[in-house]
Amino acid sequence: MSISYDGKTFRSTSNTANGEVGAETTFHYHQDGSIVWAEYAGGSVVRGSLVAVVVATQGDSLDMRYNHVNREGQLMTGRCVSRPEVLPDGRLRMHETWRWTSGDESSGESVVEEVREEFSGAPIEKQTKKQRNRTIRIPPVLRGHRTETVAPAAAAATEDGRRASPTWNHPSSSSAAAGQASKQRPLHRPGRRLDAGSPRDPLAGPAANCDPRKRCVGK
Repeated sequence: MSISYDGKTFRSTSNTANGEVGAETTFHYHQDGSIVWAEYAGGSVVRGSLVAVVVATQGDSLDMRYNHVNREGQLMTGRCVSRPEVLPDGRLRMHETWRWTSGDESSGESVVEEVREEFSGAPIEKQTKKQRNRTIRIPPVLRGHRTETVAPAAAAATEDGRRASPTWNHPSSSSAAAGQASKQRPLHRPGRRLDAGSPRDPLAGPAANCDPRKRCVGK
């Protein structure tokens, strides 16, 4: 089974004394086909990068070249062969044999392990369902349409410390309601006289001093 390095994060767990990568150094890997690259920083490393090719005939090991700037401002370069080990929990452990191509050109060995951390600081496999759900956020495009509406009947509930449920209003809902109201409103037909106070005029109030037995004409 081929190994994918894309999107994985590694952290150093051990290194020989002549190395500059330490426990505070973190690697962020990417992959496109057989090409792998990464950025790394932390500890003695201010900023670094590496590029590698996957050697499928050697268990998907990585033949890489790396370079970084250390805390002393020195540009360090080297080459490395990194061999993967799949741990029982599915994470990768990389066993590295490296050699400087700058400075004293000494060699050494190191180990880096994959880390799976979310914003909560706990590995994702150990997070509770509630912690994982916290990563879900309302898309920004929908935030502008969210309004909280409190009905009159719910006003008393808010005084007790309870919050009314938010409602989602579609932009076309107000226009649809207006259209529905216009259909229900009586229409005036041209040429028809509607006298104020007349029973035929549902919008006018009753005229003062009107005799129910006579036709009432508003003043």
